[in-house]
Parts: sequence; structure tokens; C-alpha cells
Amino acid sequence: MIFNIAATSTNKNIEVTVKTQKIDNPNVAIKLVEEFNRMGGVVHAESAYATSTFMIIYKSNSLTHKTIEGIFSKWGCEQVNISYALLN
Repeated sequence: MIFNIAATSTNKNIEVTVKTQKIDNPNVAIKLVEEFNRMGGVVHAESAYATSTFMIIYKSNSLTHKTIEGIFSKWGCEQVNISYALLN
């Protein structure tokens, strides 16, 4: 007999790229990255201030679209363009 066993992992990482309107204060970008990095389930967060782009990698099911928008809104970034990619 031959058995084929497939193991699937439910712990997938999601990469979120967030493009915002121009951020006038570089401290806002720093605070956004710090806030995401403090959150449970977030693996890594970084920003490219010159292009107002943020990358957040998190474990699946730990962040919602609404949560991401809410954090950016809290720091004055009302218009965000969010895209997602599955990692692993």
C-alpha cells in the first residue's frame, strides 16, 4: 500500500502594501510603523517615506482590512490604497 500524506499549515503570512496620500511629517510614518510592530500577529512593518508606502507582514487572521484602515485614519491618513499578497 502507498499512502500520500499532505500536511497543510494554517499559519500563512499575509503581506499588505498600503499606499497613502503624501505624509508631510516623517514622525507620522515612524509612529505608524511602531504601532503595527507592537500589534500581536504582526511579523514586520516598514515604510518608504519618500513614496508614502507601507509594508506590513502579518499572520493570517490577525488583522482585518477595517483595523488597518482605522490605524491609518488615527494618524491622519484618510485615503489609503491597500493590496494583499499571500506569503509562504
